[in-house]
Parts: sequence; C-alpha cells; structure tokens
Amino acid sequence: MRVQRPGFGYLPDPLWTYDSARAVVLPVPFERSTTGGKGTAAAPDSIIQASDIIETFDEERGIEVGEIGIATLEPLPVARTSPQEMQGQVEEAVSEILRSNRFPVLLGGEHTVTPPAVAAVARHLGEKPTLVQIDAHADLRESYQDDPFSHACAMRLSLPHVKELIQIGIRAVSREEHEFLRDRRASGGTPAITTFIAGTSKMEDILEKLAGIRGPVYFTVDMDGFDPSLVPGVGTPEPGGISWADGCAIVRTLCAHTNLVASDVVELLPVPGLLASQVTAAKLIWRILSWKFFRQG
Repeated sequence: MRVQRPGFGYLPDPLWTYDSARAVVLPVPFERSTTGGKGTAAAPDSIIQASDIIETFDEERGIEVGEIGIATLEPLPVARTSPQEMQGQVEEAVSEILRSNRFPVLLGGEHTVTPPAVAAVARHLGEKPTLVQIDAHADLRESYQDDPFSHACAMRLSLPHVKELIQIGIRAVSREEHEFLRDRRASGGTPAITTFIAGTSKMEDILEKLAGIRGPVYFTVDMDGFDPSLVPGVGTPEPGGISWADGCAIVRTLCAHTNLVASDVVELLPVPGLLASQVTAAKLIWRILSWKFFRQG
C-alpha cells in the first residue's frame, strides 16, 4: 500500500513506514451529498496538517504515542466516483489494513465512508461489531432528497453489518427517524439501537452502557457531535453536544473495556484561518491511539 509523507503526526524514520506501523490512517476525501456547508473533501488533508502542531506525547498519561508507528496512506481516488464505487474502494482498503493486523483510522469526507468500513470489519472478523456513533444527527433515514446513499442515511446503511448501534450526542432527529426508532423498539427488531440524546442523557449512563459492550467495536465520530463552540468547522452544526472532556471519557471507556478494532473521523469542514476544528479532530485521534495501544499506561 502506498504511504504518503509527511503523514499523520509527522513522525520521524522509521515510525511513518507501513512496516513499522501498528495504526494506519486512511484518507477518504469523498463528498457528494453533504447538506449545509460544503468542503468535507478537504478535511483529511487539513487534519493531517493539524497533527503537525500537536505533541505526539500524551501529557495526561506520560506516553509517547508516536512510538506505536503510524502509516498514512495516500488518499483514495474517490473525488469523481459514485457512492457504490467509493464503497468498494473503502471496503477493500480497510480489509487490506485489517489483514495486515493493523488498526485502521479513516479520515472523511462525508459520513457515507462509514458503512463500507463497517462492512469490511464484519467480513474480516466473521462477526458483526457494535457500532458506537458520536453525532448530532441520527443518520437513520432510508433516503434523503431522493438519495438512498446520502450522508443522512449513513447509519441506516450500516445496520446490516452491526450487532448493535449506540448513538451519542444526538440532537436532531427527523419524524421519519423518530418513527423508525419507535417501531423498531416496539417490535424488538435487530440490531438493537440505543440513542442517547444530548442534554437529556447522563454521561454516567452512557459510559456504563459502553463499558458493558462485548465483542468488537467500530467507533465513528461525526465532528458535529461535539459542541459547535469547540468544533465550529462542520457543515450542519447543532447547538449543544459533546464536550472535550466527555469525548475523552468515551474514548477511555471504549478502549479500556471493549475490543476497539477500527475508527473514523468524518464530516469536518475546515474553516480558512481557523484551526480549532481540525486540531480537535487530530487530538481526538491521538487520544484514541493512546488509549487503544497503551491501555494500562
């Protein structure tokens, strides 16, 4: 697989190479159906650039995270592809990373990059993972603006590949999604879906739910799940949301109590002259890698 340099973290030799890496960053600059602001295709590169101004040392834990080795692949050529073509590319790339026994971190792009990555995990493991989602939106529409491959359908498209969906930070749900969730819970449909509403659900309840997960976990982070005062660079911001401290608590809990096998960060919209959003995304990835690979540190 072709590695780009500089890559995430701007690591020295040989830590940026694929042979030395335990984690692999996969940029997927796909943008087709985003609503609100446009520009998520530029997010992967902006996050990688922002990682250069973040210390590779985890000051909270006294750990040099970069020592795990992080290879950053060249972006997938998805700029002019159809959703189906993009999904095929993502599924194959993630499958190859998993076959090499490395931890994939995808950088979107819009949220439609998640379903094929989840499908790759399920196929590789022969077991459906639990999908944990940070997001302002449920993304459970069957179709949006006559497009079944819209980013507003990302979790609906992921459902066939997961054992359970746990949604955190949700604060924008359509009537269609509300009725879908109500009917599924009433009928006991599978996979089970647990939705924690921002401003209503207690963080201790969320962390207790996450700590009880058994089996593999895929973690997807739509950056609009965070409070827009922390992450203004998103296309569809919603008031309220996850704080930095709560986001870190979610990461710690997942890594300490579950088998986290893959992750993605999506829907960032870089704002010219304002680095806060991409720096937050980059530092979140450092936290994920820190707790994934140094559980007891």
